[in-house]
Amino acid sequence: MSFRYNRPNRGLGKGDTPRPMTLYRKLVSAANKLIAQANSDWFMFNVTDQKRADLYERFTRSIKGYSCQRADKYFYLYRK
Repeated sequence: MSFRYNRPNRGLGKGDTPRPMTLYRKLVSAANKLIAQANSDWFMFNVTDQKRADLYERFTRSIKGYSCQRADKYFYLYRK
C-alpha cells in the first residue's frame, strides 16, 4: 500500500507554486467549463504575482475562440 504525503501550506510566498503544471491543468479544465457555461463575449481576471501571470498567459493562448490582452497582472479575453 502506498500513499502520497501532501505538505501543508506553510505560508507560500508570492510565486511559490509547488506544482505549476498541476495548477495549469486544473486552470485549463475549470476555465473551459466556465467559458462554455457563461457564453460571454469577454472575461477579465487578475493574478497575484508575476510567476503566476506567466503561467496564466500560457493558458490564455490555449482558449479557442477568444483572443487575449494582458496588462501587467490583468487579463482580458475577448470573443473572436
